Formats: sequence, C-alpha cells, structure tokens
Amino acid sequence: MKNLFIAFFATMTLAACQQDLDSKLLLGNWQGAEWTVNGDAGQRDAASVKFTFNEDGTYTASYGSQTEKGTWYIAGDKLYTHAEGQQEKKVRLEELSATKVVFDMNRAGTAEKLTLVKE
Repeated sequence: MKNLFIAFFATMTLAACQQDLDSKLLLGNWQGAEWTVNGDAGQRDAASVKFTFNEDGTYTASYGSQTEKGTWYIAGDKLYTHAEGQQEKKVRLEELSATKVVFDMNRAGTAEKLTLVKE
C-alpha cells in the first residue's frame, strides 16, 4: 500500500510540475509543410493547411475549402482549440519553436503528425 501511495504521489507531482510551452512562439501565420498518417506521408495535402494564431487568443485555420475560427490556449504540451459551433479539440505539441510546430494528433485512433512552418 505504501508503494502505491508513493507511485501515485510521484505521478501527481510530475504532472503538476509540467511547464506550459511558450505560447508566444505559436503567434503568427503558419503553413503546412508535412502531414503523415501512421508514419506515411502523402495521404493528406499539407500545403493546403494554414493557421493564424493571434495574441488575443483567437485563431483562424483553413484546409482546402474548409475554414474555421475560434479561440486557443496552451496547457502543458497541449494545444486546445475551440472553433465556433464545435467541441473543443486538443493536440499534443511534439515540437514548438519560433519557426516550426509539430502537431501530434489522433484522429479516431489513427496517428497523424502535421508539421507547420512559420510564414
């Protein structure tokens, strides 16, 4: 029982100490560069993806003829978006720098990674 408590406490401590990624790195205009599905490129058109993240917590996104806009925030290594008229979505930010962001996504059990570069 004591070991279970220690393991639980250690897990909760690590989770509580997780630092939020720097949301300022995400600000600006982003263009899709690569999109893999289950590790394979070429199934989705990354070049048709665009995101704009604004300092006021709003964003716009487009993929081909589809567009959305809404609000966003970062908590830990997760990006949360809430498009108008939709449920909130979450993706893991595998990488975030001033010039590149990688979304690690799960679409109904299918692993996808979308790499965006700063315009």
